Amino acid sequence: MVTLLAVGCGFIALVAVGALAVAYVIWKNAD
Repeated sequence: MVTLLAVGCGFIALVAVGALAVAYVIWKNAD
């Protein structure tokens, strides 16, 4: 159960970082 929670948190963090990177690239290309 703890392992599943850790995997879930890691996956959420990965998605958040990915979304942030995509938003940053789009923001940079908007110039």
